[in-house]
Formats: sequence, structure tokens, C-alpha cells
Amino acid sequence: MNRRGYITLLGTLGVVPVSGCVSDSTGMPENGGTRGDNPPNSSYPDYDAGEVVKSEDVLKESAPIYLEAKSESVELPKGSVGLTLHNNRSAAFETNFSHLRLHRWEDGRWWYVSPQSGSGLLQSLPGDGEHEWVAQIRNTDLTPVPIDDYGESQLRFRGLGGGSYAFSIDGAWRDTGTETVAATRVELRGEQVSVRPSELVTGTRREGSTVTVIADRYPNEDGGRESELIVRRTDGEPEERAITEQLLRDWPLREAMAQFEPDVDEVRVLAPTYGSTTFYDGVETTFGHDEETFSVKSQFRESTTETER
Repeated sequence: MNRRGYITLLGTLGVVPVSGCVSDSTGMPENGGTRGDNPPNSSYPDYDAGEVVKSEDVLKESAPIYLEAKSESVELPKGSVGLTLHNNRSAAFETNFSHLRLHRWEDGRWWYVSPQSGSGLLQSLPGDGEHEWVAQIRNTDLTPVPIDDYGESQLRFRGLGGGSYAFSIDGAWRDTGTETVAATRVELRGEQVSVRPSELVTGTRREGSTVTVIADRYPNEDGGRESELIVRRTDGEPEERAITEQLLRDWPLREAMAQFEPDVDEVRVLAPTYGSTTFYDGVETTFGHDEETFSVKSQFRESTTETER
């Protein structure tokens, strides 16, 4: 098991915004209250690839490869959409079917949402072949960690608010080695989501404006070293920004952010970590969320008493 799979604050999750095509605001879409504006037509994240095939920009019969959504929109809080990757060439396309990426458009840019890790498995889509996924969106229960379930053909996402999303799959042609991304957009229509505690929280307590959260990601395993994540309200311009969909996928940061009521100034999350690192390798930084700035740092604790836990 990769003990460092949840070190996401400054890295794999993408709290640093993934840049994309930014344009003037086009107003609030009629989709149940999306945060931010509509993305411009044919706007996609700035994928790092030699070739990017956007489903809106191609003639499907002549495109070398393209990703197709069976529906342009999905109704929340519970729905699904089929996705098909079409290979129109005779050459094989090397990719990873379990690494279908998801971005969200908010506040004039694209933000990386999922997945937070990958298997590194190399798979092949043969010439003239197709691969299909069914992506389920389930906002009825936001407590699981991890919040998303990835498979080669079945995907389940939780905690996605109404708005515009881009699905993409990257790979390379076997004959030329050209790195290629195929992408398509889907609109989720419904209510927004909020950051909530996960199923891993075993207790909370409050002293004045400080809340302490007790949690354990691996409750059935021994050898964990007590660590503490400290998040505080602060002033000034944040170093990074994070949207709600990212925070729901960033454990244990989500446990802290779920406790910030108007009269709470600091949240401490006590939980064991494994190996030689704390949650975020001892990082100290600031980030912005919902017009507020927070400081965050992690540290080892010498010990935790039974009363504390």
C-alpha cells in the first residue's frame, strides 16, 4: 500500500489551479447554481500533449481519435453518463483506461479534480477499436474516502457540484509515439456541494474558537505515528487556491475545512500517519477558499493520550 498516496495539498490533487483558456465571464448558466461563469465554447484545460482532440472541434469520421459523451448533461444529485473513446486509425493507442481525468470550470479557469493517483498500467486500444466507460455521479453520500472509485470501465464520482466539466484521456500512438489527449465536456445540472466530514472521523471536541478532530485512515493497522494538521483563518493573499471539489478529495484537509463555522478560527486534525512523513511532508502554506484565506501546516506529535483520542 502506498502510504503517501494522500499527500495532495501541493501536488497530485492540484490545489494549484490547472491553467486553461480564460475569457470574459459569460454569466451564470441555468444549471441549478454553478459557482462561477460558463466556459467559452471549445474551452478546455491546457493539456500537456503534442495533440489535443476536442470533441466539439472534430469531424468524428475523420478524427484520428476522439472521446464522445453519450449525453451533454447529467442531472444531480444522482445520474450517469456513458463515454466512448474511438480509435479511427489502424495503429494502436497506448493509454491507461483507469486514468480518465476530470476538470471543473470555475471562476474563469479549469481546475483539476480527479483522479488523485494512478496505477501506471499501460493498456492498448487497437486500431479501429473502441473503449467504453460509464461514469456515475452520486452526491447522496459524500463520506467515503477515497470519494471516487476508478475502474477500467466503471467510474463513480461523489461530491461534484453543478457546473461544466471536462473528461479527458491521454496516451501515445504506438507507431509514432505522439502524445495525444482526447477530451469532451459534460454539464452537471443541480445543486452545489459543500465540504463535509468523512466516515473516518471518530470524534470532535471544541475549546473556544478551536475545534479538534480525531480521525484515522487506516484504523485496522498498527505502526502509525501521531501527526497533527493545523488549519487557521488568516489574512493576506493566499499562495494557492482550492475549490470545494478539490477539498473533498484532499484528506485530511477536508476534515479540517468541514469544521469551519463562522465562529471557528482554528481546526486541528489528529490522526496517525505511516512511514517517515506527515500528511504533507511538513508543508506550511496558505490557500484561499470561498473568499477566505487559511494557513495550514502539519507536524508530528510526541504522543496522544487516551483522553485526546
